[in-house]
Amino acid sequence: MDKPIYDSFQVFIPVRENQWESYHSSLNHGQSSLTLAREFSVDYDLRLDAQSWNMYEPSGNIAAITTDWSESGRNRQKLLYVRLDLLRSYLLQRDMDLVWVIWGERTVALSRLSNHHAQPLGFKHYEVFKELLLFDRSNSSVMSIFQMDLEPE
Repeated sequence: MDKPIYDSFQVFIPVRENQWESYHSSLNHGQSSLTLAREFSVDYDLRLDAQSWNMYEPSGNIAAITTDWSESGRNRQKLLYVRLDLLRSYLLQRDMDLVWVIWGERTVALSRLSNHHAQPLGFKHYEVFKELLLFDRSNSSVMSIFQMDLEPE
């Protein structure tokens, strides 16, 4: 069995999801959006555009773009794009690494195909997966440091 390199380590979560429940106002039917963490935003004096949830530098240059996509409410994706030079600078100044933890469950819902028709196409009906990606701040590359597909219990 491998020994852990660290017993503990500090974690900083750079992206936050802000939500507003609909019961606060009849005009606002509830919404949520991704933004950069306050620490990141304060360090670069970023401003939030309330209409788009995008973030800008005082000069007007865009620093982060937020986007939200859904297909009939069944498949929803929320993404926050951060300008690479700001991300690298933030990580280098603090001697931090960015680790992306991907942990999810997926169910294939093929409305026209039964499960036994989906199997020959290579689809598993239900799949659990884990992966850790490390962003190399020196050359902006990403490498997988751990990956595991799990069968459902």
